[in-house]
Amino acid sequence: MGNLTVIMPNARGYPVQYPASSNAAADTTTGRIDVINRLTKQSTACPNQKFALIGYSLGAAVIHAAGAKMPPALIPKILAVVLYGDPMMVSSGGVGKLPAELEKRLLENCSKGDNTCDRAGKCFSPHLDYVQKPWVDRGVKFIEAAFKGNPMPAQTGGTLTLTS
Repeated sequence: MGNLTVIMPNARGYPVQYPASSNAAADTTTGRIDVINRLTKQSTACPNQKFALIGYSLGAAVIHAAGAKMPPALIPKILAVVLYGDPMMVSSGGVGKLPAELEKRLLENCSKGDNTCDRAGKCFSPHLDYVQKPWVDRGVKFIEAAFKGNPMPAQTGGTLTLTS
């Protein structure tokens, strides 16, 4: 989401630490712990700091897992959640569900045909679409609106075809 720093120069990213191996359950747990620890640490150091959570593929599952275990005091500080190619759209996977308050701030991005997030998806190639400008811009606009105090409505559960 480097494009976000052009619009919001004070924005900083953090690469969540998890191995992304073939052991998705363990990786999700490792990532969940890292997300919660990072937000807790940052919130203690900068009590007025606000957050956006962004996840792609297994990273989206990590965000679900973190949200499900998020300390209640941190939830109001999370202004936007943007997920791409979210495997939890087709299987709960046992990682937990975002709390209702975060569901209201969620933008799910699923490319039509992506078998990772689209129940009717038949192939993997659409799962690689999310680096394209229309998908990136969609996430940036959602986050920007939330941080400017004009949040967009949550958008969940559907698939899209976006072109450049």
